[in-house]
Amino acid sequence: IDHLNEKFKSHWTPYQNLVVDEAIIATKSPKSGIRIYMKSKPDKWGIKVWKLVDECKYLYHMDIYTGRKGNHGKRQVGLGECVLKKKC
Repeated sequence: IDHLNEKFKSHWTPYQNLVVDEAIIATKSPKSGIRIYMKSKPDKWGIKVWKLVDECKYLYHMDIYTGRKGNHGKRQVGLGECVLKKKC
């Protein structure tokens, strides 16, 4: 992931407007350890990925969501930004 993020940044200068978005990489393997269930997605089971995308839909940075840390099960506001900045 780190190597890909470096390549994304070296080949593109993002536009002014950036968006944090989530995606799911579909998987049926229960052995991944980070597989989650998201009822709102077409592929309900998979690995959650946070993305930083510019207005041309260029993927500028991504990070795999590995679970909540230290919030004791409480809903976290701004989770995408938190994950991408590596603060949670």
